[in-house]
Amino acid sequence: MSAVVAEAAFVNLDQLPWQAWKSMDVPEGFRAEIIEGAITLSPTDGVRHFTVNRRLGQDLYDYLKGTGYAPGQDGNVIAGLKVLIPDVFVAPNDVDEIEHPEGVGVPAIPEGPAKGFVIGPEITGERRG
Repeated sequence: MSAVVAEAAFVNLDQLPWQAWKSMDVPEGFRAEIIEGAITLSPTDGVRHFTVNRRLGQDLYDYLKGTGYAPGQDGNVIAGLKVLIPDVFVAPNDVDEIEHPEGVGVPAIPEGPAKGFVIGPEITGERRG
C-alpha cells in the first residue's frame, strides 16, 4: 500500500492581476491599468482630453527645465503591483536607469521636482457646465 501526500499550493493572490496584466493583448483604443487589485480597461479620450494633456505636458516641460526630469506620456508607472498609465507623468530624463526590472515601465516617484506645480484653468480651460 502506498500513501499519497497532498502538498498545499501557495498562490499569492496579489500576483494574479500582475501576471495577467503582463500577458494581456489590450484592444486598440484602450489602456489597461491595475487599480485597487483589479485590471481596469478604459478607452483613450477625445480631443478636449488630448488638448489638456498637451498643455499640461508643455507647461511641465517648462517648469522642469534644468532639473534632469521631464514630462512623459503613454507610459506604465509601476507602484508595487499596481500599474497606472497616467495621462502625463514626470520621470528622469534617463529613464533607462530607473526602468522596472521586468522592463514593463518606470517606478512611481512619490516626491519629486514637480511638487508645487499647479494645474489651473490656463491648462484645463474654464470649468464646464
